[in-house]
Amino acid sequence: MKQHAAYLGKKNKKKTKITLWLCGIIFLFFWEYGLYQQMSTHTKIDQYILSIFLIILPIIITAFIIYFSLKKPKKKRTYKHNPEKLIRKNLYDKMDGHTFEYYCAELLRKNGYRNVEVTKASGDQGIDIIAYKNGVKYGIQCKCYSSNIGNKAVQEVFAGIKFYDCKVGIVMTNRYYTASAKELAAKNGIILYDRDKLNDLIYKSKKK
Repeated sequence: MKQHAAYLGKKNKKKTKITLWLCGIIFLFFWEYGLYQQMSTHTKIDQYILSIFLIILPIIITAFIIYFSLKKPKKKRTYKHNPEKLIRKNLYDKMDGHTFEYYCAELLRKNGYRNVEVTKASGDQGIDIIAYKNGVKYGIQCKCYSSNIGNKAVQEVFAGIKFYDCKVGIVMTNRYYTASAKELAAKNGIILYDRDKLNDLIYKSKKK
């Protein structure tokens, strides 16, 4: 059903594009016809320049139509699971938060976690991923930052696992943790996956 809806959506977009191009061409035709009608009132030099303009403009417009019709739409950037490339080029640093969450979810699946589910984007109560391993329910928060992670992420996960009835809480990040965050996590039994652990999970997933 979704595929059919997507097909209809693409088809409607194509029809809209064709209609707009046709309207543009018709408008251009009448506009040029109007200019042509006025040519008799101009000097010979003006008529010569206007004639060239009337010839060149349709060629340019046609070229643009052909170019945009044949041009392939730019694909949304995706990140294929290539462990060496991801780590060597630090590609996970370039991910937005939403993409990073789904990448971490796939990474957990490849490392033995089961029933991995990304929670809804808004109102997630501090937990981005729910996953199970060896009968234990985990609540995971993902942080794709440009700086080290402080206490707030640990506090959010601690509250989140209570909300989702999880046994263990994990914070996953592409960075490292402050000393205060490490201390708070140790005190509350929260597991911290830093950049080194993330790279380790990526390498291990290569074999899966």
